[in-house]
Amino acid sequence: EEMFWFLYYISYPILVTYIELFSSMLAFELPDLVVTVDDRSRFGRALIAVAKRRGVKTLIVQHGALLNHPLFDKSECTKFAAYGEQTKKILRKRGFKKEQIAVVGQPEDIPVEKAEKIRARICTKLNISRKKPIVVFASQALPESVNYPSFEIFYTVAKDFPEVQFIVKLHPDERRDLHMEFIKK
Repeated sequence: EEMFWFLYYISYPILVTYIELFSSMLAFELPDLVVTVDDRSRFGRALIAVAKRRGVKTLIVQHGALLNHPLFDKSECTKFAAYGEQTKKILRKRGFKKEQIAVVGQPEDIPVEKAEKIRARICTKLNISRKKPIVVFASQALPESVNYPSFEIFYTVAKDFPEVQFIVKLHPDERRDLHMEFIKK
């Protein structure tokens, strides 16, 4: 029942808003190509669907690891920029057409000296030590009833590692105050 009300009052209105927003944006901008990081989220699915309906080409730039799972079945995108051959194999198994996939490499292929400069810049910006280990917790936009147990585990375990600097990367759909409650505990 909770999921029904979540979908009815939150998910569907957001999806309709995305569709209307993207329709207006594409009608105004008239782009030749739309680039996004996925077509599995509400945002990504709506963007790809609206662009396809308007005849605009779409490019998905891989964001994270992909598994050989039905979640990654074929896509309506024009092109998928994949990290490597392993991702390409998975996408082909899941029904992507060969011409939809371009292997472009991954952002982790940064030379060590450049990675150190990037780390130094980020640490300075966040006012954290470059010498201590850093762990980033990036959560997903799921109902709080689903996310809450993982937050509880994360914040409990984090206390056991005072030598580690934890960075919490909120999902844009998440409430900051929920995380602040855990931090105060």
